[in-house]
Amino acid sequence: MRTNFYAGMAGMVRRSVAALFVVAAGVLHTFSAAGQDLSGVWQGVNYAPTSNITDYWPILLTISQDGNKLTGQCLEAAGDQEEFFVLWDVTNGTAQNNAGSFDLTDILDENKPDGTTWCTGTFKFTFSPGEEKIQGTIAYTNGVCAGSEGVFELYRITLKSPSKYCREATPELLVTGKDVKWYADERKQQQLATGNTYTPPALQATTTFYVTQTYYGTETPAVPFTVEVSDAAISDIEITPANCSQDNGTIRITAAGMGDIGYKLDEGAFQASQDFTGLKAGVHEVTIRDSLGCQVTQSITVTLADQPVIDNVEPVNPQCSKENGQIVVTASGGSGQLTYSLNGTDFQNDGFFEKLGAGSYVMTIKDETGCRVEYPVILSNEAGIVFDAINIEDSRCDQADGSISVAASGGSGLLTFSIDGLVFNASGIFNNLGAGRYSVSVKDQNECIVTADTVVAETGAPQIKSVQKQNTSCNAGDGGITVVAEGNSALTYSLGNALFVANPDFRNLAIGTYEITVQDEALCTAKQSVTIETDCRNTVFIPAAFSPDGNSKNDALTIRFPFSELRVTSFSLFDRWGTVIKNMGSQSVESGYELWDGTYQGRLVPAGAYPYVLTVEFADGKTQQIRDTIFLVK
Repeated sequence: MRTNFYAGMAGMVRRSVAALFVVAAGVLHTFSAAGQDLSGVWQGVNYAPTSNITDYWPILLTISQDGNKLTGQCLEAAGDQEEFFVLWDVTNGTAQNNAGSFDLTDILDENKPDGTTWCTGTFKFTFSPGEEKIQGTIAYTNGVCAGSEGVFELYRITLKSPSKYCREATPELLVTGKDVKWYADERKQQQLATGNTYTPPALQATTTFYVTQTYYGTETPAVPFTVEVSDAAISDIEITPANCSQDNGTIRITAAGMGDIGYKLDEGAFQASQDFTGLKAGVHEVTIRDSLGCQVTQSITVTLADQPVIDNVEPVNPQCSKENGQIVVTASGGSGQLTYSLNGTDFQNDGFFEKLGAGSYVMTIKDETGCRVEYPVILSNEAGIVFDAINIEDSRCDQADGSISVAASGGSGLLTFSIDGLVFNASGIFNNLGAGRYSVSVKDQNECIVTADTVVAETGAPQIKSVQKQNTSCNAGDGGITVVAEGNSALTYSLGNALFVANPDFRNLAIGTYEITVQDEALCTAKQSVTIETDCRNTVFIPAAFSPDGNSKNDALTIRFPFSELRVTSFSLFDRWGTVIKNMGSQSVESGYELWDGTYQGRLVPAGAYPYVLTVEFADGKTQQIRDTIFLVK
């Protein structure tokens, strides 16, 4: 009988309960300021304190929570005799911090035996979020039930696992409840699984599952749970081709998915912008990722836009000394309207240029994206003057010693030459020219002139960037000079009037002033004077041997130096077996100080070699350690 409890309710009650069930089941259970949201459908039993019908009564409780306030309805059956039921209106309901209460006193509908009364009272409960369980007692206040209590134990089906997944995911779905069954439809005609977990096949689209629980032999209506599947997809990609062989292609991605979309190109990082610029032509991979982490990757190709192509150039040479030449250009390709220019600045819509004089021109064709192609055009005087050769010698060593040699033929009569367009002469050779741009002109007797632009480049002299010198030791010829220089060709170096060598290092130099000369392959030179100095301030003299024979000449191991005072920080002298026979601590000494008189423990030691270690500190704070051997002779 209990298994058919919900199906056996009166029609009006069944319809109202079902409607309430659908509304409540659709509510997502989230935490509110008052604690856990208790909205939903709860199923369980009431252990009645006095009952001659059964030990427990099935209950279906539907709750809506707004803040701390609870409202709803409670359907209770009389044990196995499900034809007897009562539908309560939940009143005075409150909830706070996973606990609450409500009254079951107002009856909305009922069916009971004659001469009986339903027990009414206040239900006080606690909520266990982990189990999705409401448990508590109802204190009865009327009739034979007054002063007694009943025990409520109710459970709610709640989806505990995430409700959103990427396409092709096979999630393990987890719900709470007792004796759970999973269905594909609300009418429970196609059962999918049993138990609190269910792993469906790979999800392809948003799917609704219907879940029931059975408690004390009673199965609830199906609770729908919708598992959303991300529709992450790239719907459109706008590609702007790269042009002019530059990395200036663009991509704009239009995509859909859950929440914010991130965009990535090739191996780069994800970004919020859907636009990628500065792209070179070729194959690229675009990837989108939604807030759920679902990704879609697609390969695209950024093409190279057609560049303008010069199809034909027809030059018409000007007549003698007249600006009546023409250039007619036809071109195709490129993007959009092509425009034409002879100076790279002023463009026009057609390729016809007239009233042109003799000279060199650069025809430029540009499309709407700014992509350009150039083509040089030379217009010559119809008289026929032709440049046979223009030879240029660049200026050297920052001097005005460059030259231009011009050879031409044709024209009428004697040809004359100029590099400024003003002064013409019969020779086509121009010397003593500084670096710069020159306009070479050739004129015949009919004043027909042809011109050509030339450039005399400059070959600069070498530059000495730095000179590193090493002063000599005291009165020694161990100085050195290292030269660092730059030039336009291989460099050689000379010290004084010596021969030039490739090595910029000069060693074993004595005190003096030296003139350094750096020369390149064009014989351009740079010079600088360097003075090698010496510094005897930090020099210590110690003899190699001494003879303690009492003749007052070289009787002791003495230390000498060319300044007033020196600090000996340590001095240790050893015999042939390594025994320290003389040890001296830190002290200041004057030049001529005796470090050792040749004795050990008051007795003169035998003749021989005695190693020592001496450490001194100079007035400038620098230290020097000397390891050597002194010979004692007799």
